[in-house]
Amino acid sequence: MIVANWKNAGSKELIKVWVDSVSKDIDIVQGKDCVFCPPTCYLDYSKDYIKQRNKDIRIGSQELDSELTSPLTGAISSQMLADLGCEFVIIGHSEQRLHLNESNEILSNKLLKAVERDIIPIFCIGETKSEKESDLTKEVLSKQLDAIHTDLTSKCIIAYEPVWAIGTGDYAEISLIEKIHVHIKEYIMNKTKSGSTGSLISDFVGAIKSGMEKVNKYKTDCNAFKQEVSGYADDLKALIDQLEACIGEIEKLQGQYVAFIQQLQIIQENLRIQIRNAASGAKSGADTECNEKILQIKNEFQGLMGLINGLKLDTETGMRSQLGRLKSTLKKLCDETDGIVGKMRKGNTDMKTQVDSMNEEFGVAATSSDSASGSSDSS
Repeated sequence: MIVANWKNAGSKELIKVWVDSVSKDIDIVQGKDCVFCPPTCYLDYSKDYIKQRNKDIRIGSQELDSELTSPLTGAISSQMLADLGCEFVIIGHSEQRLHLNESNEILSNKLLKAVERDIIPIFCIGETKSEKESDLTKEVLSKQLDAIHTDLTSKCIIAYEPVWAIGTGDYAEISLIEKIHVHIKEYIMNKTKSGSTGSLISDFVGAIKSGMEKVNKYKTDCNAFKQEVSGYADDLKALIDQLEACIGEIEKLQGQYVAFIQQLQIIQENLRIQIRNAASGAKSGADTECNEKILQIKNEFQGLMGLINGLKLDTETGMRSQLGRLKSTLKKLCDETDGIVGKMRKGNTDMKTQVDSMNEEFGVAATSSDSASGSSDSS
């Protein structure tokens, strides 16, 4: 990628010339960005002009406040840069490290603030001439790289810019740059592996904790389900007792009705006997007193038969009414029984669903805890 850092130079006219000429002289391809970092005051103007000219050039900022302190005059927050449409920001440039006394803590927080706003940090590292001559290059670069948190290594672009080659006329040989790149990649890879171990342990502990919480909830749900089923069992037992009571009452009514009919039949038979006896006496005596007696018995018999038929009808009507009520009660009890059985089946289904969910959750947790953080490339 190409990064044009204009520092504190430039003007609107120069920006126009540069933007127009870059598209002619540089072959910009996907995956190899061309980033333009003008002075902060020209960020918005540059972005609009690039859009107007339909150029495939990305906008980056030279500055970002760490936001570790209270509101600071002249500071630029990550929120402001995101609002302006900045996609990149230069962090850790040697001039700011030197003149603004930027520590690893400050730089680390700048990186975090940028990533939080989806702004890609271009993190600069480099050694001074004295450090190079003292063979401290790798040591210095490693300490500077420590400002990058393990979780952010894949989200940063690392730019090696030796301090001794800035504005001095000296330049780094390709062989040296290649060695430095190898060192950066190895150091980041080792740093990521070391960090990922702690991350894996943290993920594993988190997965266990999450799993235990789910197990405890599962146990609680099981106990609640057992209590609910126990309550259903009690309800079913009560319904069965009511059903048995209804059946017993029906059998009792049937017995009473049969006994009543039998009693009526006995009365009818006794009356018939009395009539036959009276008729026999009338034939033998044939007197008026006997005829009157027969007529009286006959009238009494007819009245009693009417009373018996009325009692029989009332009894049958009462039996039907009571049997109807018992039938309604039985239907209601059966419906309640079906409802309870349905709840028990649903509860069983819900428990099975929860068990399947638990198995799936544990499987996912185990899988996620096996993933490791990837390493990043440097440029």
